[in-house]
Amino acid sequence: MKKIILSLTLSAMIVLTCFDYSSALTFKKKSLRKTVEELQVKVTSNAEKITRTDSSLADIGADMDVMRQDLTTLGGRLEEKAFDMEQIRETVDLLSGTIQKLEERIKALETPSEEALQKEAAEAIKKAEESKTQTELFAEINTALAALRARIDAVEGINRDKGSEAKEKADPTPEYTEGLDLVRKKKDYKKALVVFKDFLSKNPRHDLADNARYWIGEIYYVRGEYEKAILEFNKVIKDYKDGDKVAAAILKQGYSFEKLGSKKEARMLLNKVIKKYPDSPEAKMAGDHLKKTAKKTKKNNKKKTIKRDKRTTKPEEAAKPEKASKPEKASKPEKASKPEKASKPEKASKPEKASKPEKASKPEEAAKPE
Repeated sequence: MKKIILSLTLSAMIVLTCFDYSSALTFKKKSLRKTVEELQVKVTSNAEKITRTDSSLADIGADMDVMRQDLTTLGGRLEEKAFDMEQIRETVDLLSGTIQKLEERIKALETPSEEALQKEAAEAIKKAEESKTQTELFAEINTALAALRARIDAVEGINRDKGSEAKEKADPTPEYTEGLDLVRKKKDYKKALVVFKDFLSKNPRHDLADNARYWIGEIYYVRGEYEKAILEFNKVIKDYKDGDKVAAAILKQGYSFEKLGSKKEARMLLNKVIKKYPDSPEAKMAGDHLKKTAKKTKKNNKKKTIKRDKRTTKPEEAAKPEKASKPEKASKPEKASKPEKASKPEKASKPEKASKPEKASKPEEAAKPE
């Protein structure tokens, strides 16, 4: 009986001990889990801090790069400034030397030498000695000059009267008319050019001076000397702004530029005529010319497009090499031994005939502005 009680007591003690141990283990597990969770939170927080630190470091690195670039730029500017300062220093030194030399020369001029003073004194004495005789001579000369002046005035008065009469009689208009006849009727442009130039040299302020200058430009235009024509028309525009040939000069200047291939400048000048002189016949001519040129350009573009389409839509005509190679006939051994007759590639493939781009689009004829 005692043994049983003892064994039960021992068993109870063992059970109680195990229970206490398991309770302690459970508590430890909970505390460890809590510690781990806290550590995880700390690790996460630290990781975020590290990430923020990395981004801050990256920003600082970028700022440092920018600062380095700025420092490099500043260094370059400082070098440039130093170079400029050196050049300024050299210039100042040079100017200082030049100024010093000038000052020395001025001093030398202001303080004449003894020899120069002696020479001046000798000349003064000589002049004083000659002054008496010179005074007498001057008196005689003045008397003679007065007499001559009176005679000259009388002669000039007569000539002035004759000159005014001659001017009244001489009219330069026939010379201008002669130039016009040489241009319009006789087509003698060389002689007309001489006549108009002579007219301008003699009568630069005549009412017909702007017309004469315009016709010089017109002669150059007809002769195909478009650069000279542009210059002459420009003289009409600049020298005779209020003249009646300005609109015509601008118009012909535009035509000349077009002849030289400067189509943009030509359009600008023709539009200028239309805008500045809308009611003039030159404005109508400019408008008609612009319309005509636009139509021709459109027509040429259409022709080029059609021609391009024809070339692309007819590949059969362009490439006919299949007919040239007749494999059936070539495979016969008897006929194959005659290579001259069997394959005639030269005659068969004529790609030149299929596409003739040069003949179809005549750009020279298409772009005739006049």
